[in-house]
Amino acid sequence: MVVHVVVGEGGHRVSGEGCADLDLVNAFLAHLSVRNFSPATRRAYAYDLLNFLRFLSSRHQLLGEVRPTDLFDYLEWQSLPRCSAGAVVVRLAERGGAAPATTNPCGADRSGAWPVRVRDAERRPD
Repeated sequence: MVVHVVVGEGGHRVSGEGCADLDLVNAFLAHLSVRNFSPATRRAYAYDLLNFLRFLSSRHQLLGEVRPTDLFDYLEWQSLPRCSAGAVVVRLAERGGAAPATTNPCGADRSGAWPVRVRDAERRPD
């Protein structure tokens, strides 16, 4: 999977190849734009979703298959060392872990849809 964040006329979106969830992710980013979230917030979400898609790709998992416990695995995955190929990377371990904004993505979702999605995911049979 090769994905990255691009900036276009409609703001930030995730683009690339080999990812079945791009349409869903970009629909969510468009939703933030319609709800008039700030450009900085939409940019942050785009990069957070890019990171989350990479995590899912490492597990051969789709966005629709995510269970609440997968989110704890994601937080742990973020703290693991990665090969950065010369890029400047701030390790989470140096900062004392993930920032609260990273660990609480439902904070900006005032519609209440996040808890409903989590609740519904828990009801699905394995």
